[in-house]
Amino acid sequence: MKHKPCGTPVQTLRRLVRIVPALAILLLPLPFARADAPGVAPSAILTEKVRPGDSWAAVRNRMCPLSALQHANPGLDPQRLHPDEIVRSPYVRASTFLQAHRAREASEARLAEARARIARIQRQAGTLRTLRRDLDRARAARASLRMQTIVLLALLAPIGGVLAVALLATRMARRDLRAAKAHHQAFESRYANLRRSLQEIEVGLQRRLFDLLRVHGGKVVSEKEIEDAIKPVIHFARELKKKHAS
Repeated sequence: MKHKPCGTPVQTLRRLVRIVPALAILLLPLPFARADAPGVAPSAILTEKVRPGDSWAAVRNRMCPLSALQHANPGLDPQRLHPDEIVRSPYVRASTFLQAHRAREASEARLAEARARIARIQRQAGTLRTLRRDLDRARAARASLRMQTIVLLALLAPIGGVLAVALLATRMARRDLRAAKAHHQAFESRYANLRRSLQEIEVGLQRRLFDLLRVHGGKVVSEKEIEDAIKPVIHFARELKKKHAS
């Protein structure tokens, strides 16, 4: 069974703000109730119906002093009472007084409880206000951090582009370097082969000349004889040239 979320601190604070005025309105009459607690309802006051022939003195003897009776009954004739009139006593029954006292104590207890409840609500409201300020500060910090992140990304984007270009250029340079190195090695190999071929040609020419001189002794050698002797070497050199050119 899933439970509904209790709501955010801001929603709880708003609810308390709506509840506190209502509680204050409900609790405002309580101080006045304390002032009125000693009073009693008219039904609790002692009354007596005037009987035929009753006077103020007779009623006084049955109830209380005359001055108190007349003060409690300003609407009656102070000189003479009439039958069926109601005389109100300024005093009440002891049970009624005790009941009113208990009601007053209960009202004071409810008032103290309500005040304690209001104090708790005010403390909770203070806590919620503190939480709300913390939440506002956290939101402001988050907005600032987001802005700083955006600025940092804006600064890092060109740097990243430059690094990417530099990395690409480095890779291309390495590739060109490897190609140049391979080309240089191939060139050195061909150069070494060419030197060996030239050395072979030179050795072949020297051998041909020595053979030609040895065959003819000290005689004069004609150009045709020299050309015939060198022709195989020249043919060999041309073959080497074709080989290196391919």
